[in-house]
Amino acid sequence: MTKKIKLKAQGYDVGFRKPPKHTRFVKGQSGNPNGRPKGKRNWATVLHSILEKKVTVIENGRSKEVTKWEAATTQLANKAAGGDTNAIRLLLQIMPTMENQLAKAGIPVLNDEQDRKVVSELLKRMKVPVTKIIGPASSGKKGDSK
Repeated sequence: MTKKIKLKAQGYDVGFRKPPKHTRFVKGQSGNPNGRPKGKRNWATVLHSILEKKVTVIENGRSKEVTKWEAATTQLANKAAGGDTNAIRLLLQIMPTMENQLAKAGIPVLNDEQDRKVVSELLKRMKVPVTKIIGPASSGKKGDSK
């Protein structure tokens, strides 16, 4: 049972969902006046600006400038090509997102059945559900329905 206190001076019941009027938020004043300062960047913005910075890399005996994002992606791809299972697993996990981005740009990915078979075999070896990464196989024949 909730007790209701009657504020005699104000003629107002105080109780559940009825706070005293003197403790309510003041109109026109923020509920969090010391909140995030204006112009403060969030974590995603800071990370994006860091990844967009240029670094100098030496490739095939020549130095060139690339973004940190490009350098990290190249490193990941090189490790995966070298047989690093963690790098392969990570690439396979980001594959659906990558495919969506490339599809928006009009670039086909894994349309070749042979590519699908290679990726499926890799996923089986790594014990990852195949349809989770590359989706169900679709035949390119017209009129073929399952």
